[in-house]
Formats: sequence, C-alpha cells, structure tokens
Amino acid sequence: MAEFLTPENTPSLGWELLDWYETYLRVPSGPSYGKPLRLTDEQARFVVRWYQVDRRGRFLFRRGASRRVKGWGKSPLLAAWAIGELAGPVLFNGWDADGRPVGKPWPTPWVQIAACSEDQTGNTYSAAYAMLADSPALDDFGIDLGRTKAFLSKKPGCVIEPVTASAGSREGQPITAGVLDETCR
Repeated sequence: MAEFLTPENTPSLGWELLDWYETYLRVPSGPSYGKPLRLTDEQARFVVRWYQVDRRGRFLFRRGASRRVKGWGKSPLLAAWAIGELAGPVLFNGWDADGRPVGKPWPTPWVQIAACSEDQTGNTYSAAYAMLADSPALDDFGIDLGRTKAFLSKKPGCVIEPVTASAGSREGQPITAGVLDETCR
C-alpha cells in the first residue's frame, strides 16, 4: 500500500478490518476462488479512509461514493464491507497500547444492500454469499447464510438483506449500514 497511508499516520479501524477480511472472507470468483480475500491496494485505501477516526474516536466520514469502471471489483468490495458491518470490528472501542484504534462489532446490525430493483442487488449479495460459503465466520459469529439473506443466528433481527432502493419503501428503517449498488439516476 502507498507509503503515505500507514497505521502510524492514519488512525483507522480499516487496518483491523483488512485483517478481518483476510481471516474470514474468501475470494468469491475467478482463478483465486476460495482463497483468503486480499483487497487491491486501491480497495484497501478506500477501506482505511472510510474507517478513519479522529483523536476522539469519531469517524471522519459517514457518507461516501466510489465510481469505478466495470471489472474494478466494486460489488465484491461492497460485499466485504456489508459482511464487515454485520459481524466485523467496525465501531470504535478505544485505543490499543500502541495508540491505534480498536474496533468492535455492532450490537444489533441491520445491513441493507440496495439497488434500483431487488434483482440488481444480486451482484453484491451473490459475492457476499460466496465469500461466506466456506468461511470460519459462519461458526465464529453464528452467521446463518441463506440464498436471499444472511442472519446472525444468536441475535434476532441482525441481518444483511437485499432491498429495492425505492425511496418510499425504505423510509424510517433503523439500518446500521446501507450499501448502494446499481443506483437509480
């Protein structure tokens, strides 16, 4: 990764999350299918920046967008991000002895993968499904992996679910994270 972005000069939960992805998620397709997920440098920079915190542990960013060409890996990155938001160390939980931020999972995560139509959520959710299919995360976090939704079996209501991005149908839901793929214009 670029030298200017290091754990020492970039306080971020993203560093911990990158390790979490590699431990728990699998490459969803292609010649490296099933191997531990390692993001490209550009994808890793996006994750590190997204989870950056200030000295009080507050996130620097709460909204963001990434527009990239077809084949860049947007849907797999969003899938990894959604799974991390379901079970990974994405909330600030203090500082370690080296002064680096430490994360913890959401107590009751509700993650939605949204697109113009529910069918279009398939790119991201199918990648999430493949990343988890043979993952130790299923047992370690009690993930109940279904073809259309993934639940935390020991925490009712904690879910990753594909939904339509229609404004009227999503109003008022207390989601903890929203992934937008194939958004409407």
